[in-house]
Amino acid sequence: KPIADINENDIEAITTEWSRKYKPSTFNGFYAKLNTFFKYAYTKGYIKRIPLGTVKKKKVHEVVETITDEDYEKIKAHDFVERIERVKEILILLAGTGLSYIDLKQFNPDNIQEQNGVMIYHDKRQKTKQDFYSVILPDALKIFEKYDFKLNIPSNQKLNAYLKEIQHICHISTTLTCHKFRHFYARKMLLMGLPIHSQQIYRYSAKADLKFLCRVLMETKSNLSFGAVRT
Repeated sequence: KPIADINENDIEAITTEWSRKYKPSTFNGFYAKLNTFFKYAYTKGYIKRIPLGTVKKKKVHEVVETITDEDYEKIKAHDFVERIERVKEILILLAGTGLSYIDLKQFNPDNIQEQNGVMIYHDKRQKTKQDFYSVILPDALKIFEKYDFKLNIPSNQKLNAYLKEIQHICHISTTLTCHKFRHFYARKMLLMGLPIHSQQIYRYSAKADLKFLCRVLMETKSNLSFGAVRT
């Protein structure tokens, strides 16, 4: 259908389908792209008006999910077969650095600096190209040193499959995801005293980071000390 012929009914039909299929945050991502597309078409004179009608972004009430300290210790202490043991080590790296899967895959040891006995990793996020700093916690540092900082990261598909095995073997009730291990790191760092404005490695903007990390802090009941990060 030509873009000039698209009307409010067409938009309502497709957004209704999105509402049925996708969660609010995904819907909003599609909506933003659609809005950008029509604004561009309008400024170029391809359409006479933007046909979004009354369609608006949805309110997102995001629940911050993280693994518990008990589940983390349970996974860390378990001796798995070799193929799963390597995945366990990757989870420890996620929980000990806050890095995303792709940022961990692109890990560059040249970007590590020691400051007052604390190992700091500095890089740009592959997804957003934003600078970030990450405190490397002791558990993660041990894994890095074990492999001389040369990581062999499996595919994302294999990682997700092994997560289910780890969940089953360790009798963990919650579904394990890489995001939950990163949220675990964010919670730890907040409770260790790292300034909330310094943790810009989770969302697309500092404002979104702040809202997310405040939710992490409000929903946690752990009690940790910043001294635990020193090597």
